[in-house]
Amino acid sequence: MRPNFSNIQILILAFSCCLLIGIVIQTFDVEGIKPRYNTEKIQQLAQQEMAGADTYASQFFGAEAGDIKQFFLTNDQQFASYWYENGLLSYWSTNEYAFRFPNLKNLHGWNYERASNVHALFKWYPVSDSTGLLIMIPVKYAFPYENKFLKNKGVPPFDGVDVDIYSDTASKASAVYDSTGNYLFSVGSEQSVTEYSFVQWIGLTAFSLAFLLLLMLYLQLTLPVRKHPKRNFFIVSFFFVLVVTVILWLGYPELIFKNPLFSVHHFTVNPLIASFTHLSAYVLLFFVVARSFSIIFRSSVSRFVSIIIVFSYGWLLFEFLRNIVLHSVITINFYLLSDISFITVWVHVLLFIMLMGGYEILKVAFPKLFTFQLSAAIYLVLATVLSLGLTHHLQQQKKFTKYQILTENVRLNGATRQDPITELLLEDLSYNLQNDSNLTVLLNPNDSADRFKEYLLTNHLQHFSSKYEIDISLVSKQNQQVWNYIQMLQHTGTKVGTTNFYNLPESLYEMSYAGIINLLPLDAHHYSLLIEFKNKRNFRSYSLPDLLINETANALQQKDISTARYENNLLVFSDARYDWPESGLLFERSTDGFFKLKHHRTTYFLQQHGKTKIVITEMNNPGRIDKIFYYILIIVLFLLAARIGSMLNRLIHHKIPVSLGLTGKFQIVFTSLILISFISTLLFSVNYFRKNYEQEQLQLSEKKRHYIQASLQETLFWVNDITALSEQRISGILQDLAYRYQTDIHVYNQHGELAGSSQNLLFSKQLVSKLIAPAVVFGENMPVHLNEKIGQLNYLTTYAELINGDYIPLGYIAIPQYFSQSEINQKINQFLIALIQIYTLIILLSIFLLIIAGNRLASPLKLMEEKLKTMKLNGRNARIEYRGNDEIGQLVEQYNRTVDELEKSTDLLLKSERESAWRTMARQVAHEINNPLTPMKLTIQQLQRLKLQANEGFDAYFSTASTTLIEQIDNLSRIAGTFSQFARLPETQLQEIDIAARLYSSVELFKNNQDDVSVHYSGPQSGVMVKGDPEQLIRVFSNLLKNALQSIPSGGSGRVETTLWVEPDQVIISIKDNGVGIEPEAQKNIFKPNFTTKSSGMGLGLSISKAIIENVGGTITFSSEVNKGTEFTIRLPKLA
Repeated sequence: MRPNFSNIQILILAFSCCLLIGIVIQTFDVEGIKPRYNTEKIQQLAQQEMAGADTYASQFFGAEAGDIKQFFLTNDQQFASYWYENGLLSYWSTNEYAFRFPNLKNLHGWNYERASNVHALFKWYPVSDSTGLLIMIPVKYAFPYENKFLKNKGVPPFDGVDVDIYSDTASKASAVYDSTGNYLFSVGSEQSVTEYSFVQWIGLTAFSLAFLLLLMLYLQLTLPVRKHPKRNFFIVSFFFVLVVTVILWLGYPELIFKNPLFSVHHFTVNPLIASFTHLSAYVLLFFVVARSFSIIFRSSVSRFVSIIIVFSYGWLLFEFLRNIVLHSVITINFYLLSDISFITVWVHVLLFIMLMGGYEILKVAFPKLFTFQLSAAIYLVLATVLSLGLTHHLQQQKKFTKYQILTENVRLNGATRQDPITELLLEDLSYNLQNDSNLTVLLNPNDSADRFKEYLLTNHLQHFSSKYEIDISLVSKQNQQVWNYIQMLQHTGTKVGTTNFYNLPESLYEMSYAGIINLLPLDAHHYSLLIEFKNKRNFRSYSLPDLLINETANALQQKDISTARYENNLLVFSDARYDWPESGLLFERSTDGFFKLKHHRTTYFLQQHGKTKIVITEMNNPGRIDKIFYYILIIVLFLLAARIGSMLNRLIHHKIPVSLGLTGKFQIVFTSLILISFISTLLFSVNYFRKNYEQEQLQLSEKKRHYIQASLQETLFWVNDITALSEQRISGILQDLAYRYQTDIHVYNQHGELAGSSQNLLFSKQLVSKLIAPAVVFGENMPVHLNEKIGQLNYLTTYAELINGDYIPLGYIAIPQYFSQSEINQKINQFLIALIQIYTLIILLSIFLLIIAGNRLASPLKLMEEKLKTMKLNGRNARIEYRGNDEIGQLVEQYNRTVDELEKSTDLLLKSERESAWRTMARQVAHEINNPLTPMKLTIQQLQRLKLQANEGFDAYFSTASTTLIEQIDNLSRIAGTFSQFARLPETQLQEIDIAARLYSSVELFKNNQDDVSVHYSGPQSGVMVKGDPEQLIRVFSNLLKNALQSIPSGGSGRVETTLWVEPDQVIISIKDNGVGIEPEAQKNIFKPNFTTKSSGMGLGLSISKAIIENVGGTITFSSEVNKGTEFTIRLPKLA
């Protein structure tokens, strides 16, 4: 583009604004100054809720006695309500909150309490001392731990409350009061949040835009529009690389380098490349430098430099891929949908940018290879395949090394099988055993050991019996072997919380957990209880573990590998995540070492040491088809992105409107229809899978309800009162049924209170209330299915009546149905993979067919377009042969008729134009010839008269007349030559010429003029190549420079400025003077033959110049203003 600093000024201004916004947010951190939820806001919400509860209580006491049940069944308020009669809980509105009910007699007004799973406000509305209404307003969840279902967030309308809530009557700082001024609770500091706030995201966006604007400014500053563009490129590039490197090294601003998108845990190499943020900045910088390099050094580097460029780019790309694979914790190649994440997608974006930067560099190194249209696409396909293949190879090497270390560690130190749910149960078990006074009684010598073990299994260990084989031993602490056993546990095991249980390497000790519990001393003897848990080989888990375990513990279990140990080719240990064969003959090798095996579609990693084999396999092994479709998908996306980038580049930089041909339009329309079909099918299918899954689970739950109800009826055949059985006994019964039917089971008595559960952790951890859903016990008709919730988990519970053998009601059975999101996602992912593969093939096939069909349709149209472009009025135009009888055939037929009619019209027009041209030319020639003929005729006539008169002056006049006649004859010869030259220009001899050198030499010739006019030149003095006729172009420059000099009146301060600048695809030359200019009415005829504004000349110079420029594919235009000057502009195609 022409030197113009307005773009640079706009970029600097925009860069400064974005940088200023980011610095302000970085410095003042608006979110840190003003928390989202302050004390006043929480107090306002609390008082609104308390006023609503008071109104509800007034309505409740105003209702008739028979409407009490209805009030609790229809309570749609956010608060919970409880009705007490004579100190006993009679009705409740929800079973979501595990609420420890306070001493009702001591309650006055609104009070605060941290209940088991919620921070709450409550108020007692008494009728008498022990009868009345208790209303609880939940403020914020208070679960003992957090995971994806259990979040300690505010309960509506306190949504988003991320502050600590506590009671501190001493300080009462940031206190919340009720409407009467009574203290309720205090609000602490906002809990630490790893996610950015809205304002911080604005700051991050501002800094990111500032960096992109900085790169755009670099491109503007390195454009080849100044003297010494190559030197300017190296200086500006060095400065920008240095600035970016310093910024990355300092790690400022922190809003960018500590953003939640790219953590140092994901990727780090060194302080200069400490995260994906640093790597992204370097990749973008590499691309813009490569782009600028491509513009400036087009085909002007030597073969040696080309080789260096290629090797440098290859090394840079290899290091880029190697560092990403070896220094990151992510999987680059996402063969499976489960591998896709924001970071993996971003890595592929960076890879695409790297490849496009390499394309810009290789265009300079090998310009001839990138001249044809498909060169960019072929390069991108080959480079993508090689890059993805290299990452796959590096990842396999990394995986091989990792599994080699892992198997060696398992062989030497064993493999542990951690179960977070078991460890939670062990914490409860440890507490219960140490506080069970019955154990001391059972230690009486009169009681047998079998009775002691039976008591433990029935009352404490029933939750473990389905998964583990349990060994129980009573040992004396004075025994040295016991002390040795304890030391073994401490040395090789991992302690479970604060208990005396340890998680052991099962592959070494054939047990998963073991512990020693100290019992109360008996007769001066100190006894300990030794309990060992051995995994049952075929155990199947049925609970929802994500609900019961801490988020950190859950993250540790998210492994996609399974481990097994073989001794003498017999399976002695496996983590039960994979169906391992009992025999190890499949993995038999003749030598010891580490091997990678493949059997069918499964890959194994084997560590063999003597008779011991440690084998690892991955749970999700992508198949060959998955890998092929991954390659195809990435190639298609890269080609599409490159196509869009090319169109945007043409549109923005070259101001060329992006137009699509018929084939392109067909492809876009058809591909869009396929994509719309794909998205519609996907949305419909996902919704269908979810509903179908829920329906299947509902039907399965209905079957389980009948089976469980019948089984419990048979088991409790002679029981008349469920409360007569202990909770441990009922839970033991439910454990067996739960494992048999693979579902949790809760049993409630007739008052709606929990009698027993197969999953006591839900209630012992107080995640949910021990009360039944009120609609079941208070409704006229017991609902079969109810939607309930624990924290963020919504689930369906199926209810049934619990009856004995005489069909006497004992209570209620609740069967919660947790819809497994992972199971749903697995089905959806399998379907989605198949759908993507099918649609990918359809899209590729449709594009291929559309290209063929489009070419068949477009070929006659293109031929017609070419014919129309080459159509001449003074020649014969060829007809188009097309045999089809369709719409295109009719169009072709009409074109052929038009060609025939045009040919006839052209003959007539040419004949008329020739006659008119001859007449015009004849008049012009006659006019030009008559001018010298008249004085010649008069001279000859005078000679004749003097001769007849024998005049003495005849000789003298004859000499003068001869000179005059010769001059006029020369004038006639010049006129004839000029017209001949215009009629027949010399044939143009096209060759590569340095247009800058030719123009510079022409300007130098005119600098030493006689008129004291200053002539200036700006731009490159050499090195700008075009195709043209050197002699003819010099004639054009000379003609324009001479016209410029002649347009300047004598005595004035004349100035002629000649400028040359280079754009990516053209060379522009400007010759500007400050002369008299051209009158507006004369401007339209300036290029016509025989038209001139000067007193001398034939008016053919500009006509000839225009013809010369157009013959080489260029254009010549002008702009002029009277008394200010004229500027002629020549545009010539630039050689690549």
